[in-house]
Amino acid sequence: MGEDMDSSSTHRIRVTASLGALLAVIFCVNAQVLAQDQPVLTSPMAPPPMKFIPSPERIQLSGATDAKSRLKTSILLAETRLSRAEQFTVDQQFVTATTELGVYQAIIEDILRYLSQQKSDSNKTRDLYKRLEIQLRTHSTRIESMRRVTPAVYAVHLSAIWDFADGARARALNGFFNDTVMPSRTDEGAKTSANENSPTSSTSPPKKQ
Repeated sequence: MGEDMDSSSTHRIRVTASLGALLAVIFCVNAQVLAQDQPVLTSPMAPPPMKFIPSPERIQLSGATDAKSRLKTSILLAETRLSRAEQFTVDQQFVTATTELGVYQAIIEDILRYLSQQKSDSNKTRDLYKRLEIQLRTHSTRIESMRRVTPAVYAVHLSAIWDFADGARARALNGFFNDTVMPSRTDEGAKTSANENSPTSSTSPPKKQ
């Protein structure tokens, strides 16, 4: 009779162990299925900054009396916005920093549009383009420095603004070099003909000794 009890106990232990193993397998399978059904959570993308020029800056730009003062005012306003964006980045106020860069971009777009309406064959216009290009060269470096310490959800917009600043610099260079006149063959031929016909260019026979 004792042997029957031992056999019954052993049977119960085996059944319990089997049920435990089966439950463990079911639990693992369910966990995998639930993991597959869970949507992959991604960081939400921050909205891009608005490109606009506030009224105070717009009034200052409108008050510029000539192209030189307009460029000077534009550079000053753009520098102010860029410096503020840098400070907000240091303070980790990334939304406000990108807002400042949106205004910065609008100011640069405005001065490029203004310069495109000036006389393209004027040396003064070329000088203005050159001044703008030099300034934009430093801006690109500063924007890239901000991008490196900005979270990805905002950094994507800083990358776009860096691309804009780099493209704006290229446009300024094109404005500077666009009307540089290279002498054509016709001009060179006319100049050579004029020199040949001038009294000082005529060749006289050598004087006899």
